[in-house]
Amino acid sequence: KNIVANPSSPPSHPTTTKQSQSKDSAIMSPSQNHSTTTRKDKICIIGSGNWGSAIAKIIGMNCQHQQINMWVYEEYVSYNNQENCKLTDIINTRHENIKYLPGIPLPHNIHAIADLETACHDAT
Repeated sequence: KNIVANPSSPPSHPTTTKQSQSKDSAIMSPSQNHSTTTRKDKICIIGSGNWGSAIAKIIGMNCQHQQINMWVYEEYVSYNNQENCKLTDIINTRHENIKYLPGIPLPHNIHAIADLETACHDAT
């Protein structure tokens, strides 16, 4: 039941009638109206330290069917007895940030990119 004290003034809170629900849905943006949304947001994580890598792991697991870009400050590290290996190459091939989150596998949909503009391109 809806009880309206003054029918000429708008309610101070959303009502539960079908009419108000459809009205509320109509004014929501597509990204807010989850029942009709088919668009996938493009995600970019800026940073690849231990926090950035940890959140990349969580987001990558929750968004398994889309690529997640992670901006990585290009560093050169030792890997497999080789000096001067690009950290981005290691993250993209080994799926692990051996410098900042060693021993923790990253999902295969995480893509390390050294150029910030490229990593963020079209991110929503």
